[in-house]
Amino acid sequence: MSIDPPESQEPDSQLPDGSSGGSIWGGVGIGCGSYVFVLLIGFVLLGSGVYFSGNVFLLLLFSPLAIGILLAVLPRTRRLGIGALILTAAAWLILIGPCFAMIGGIL
Repeated sequence: MSIDPPESQEPDSQLPDGSSGGSIWGGVGIGCGSYVFVLLIGFVLLGSGVYFSGNVFLLLLFSPLAIGILLAVLPRTRRLGIGALILTAAAWLILIGPCFAMIGGIL
């Protein structure tokens, strides 16, 4: 009498239909596109005088982060979300670097 060991309970990285839920590079593309879209909307709103504060523009800059988190939470689009979050982190580093350089008097 032989007892088979229980199968692993770890979730498979493949979805039931055999796909893996997109690619990380696709998520990077979505992240780039969302930042370009947000910047265009923000500059149009700033130029039109719809609002007088930069606070809404700053909130718009955080919307790609929200998009990335939403995509990363859903199992079907997890890889896309990871790519978008990677790009979001890189974009903030690129944005903060010149700001620190200007504050420090390097530029």
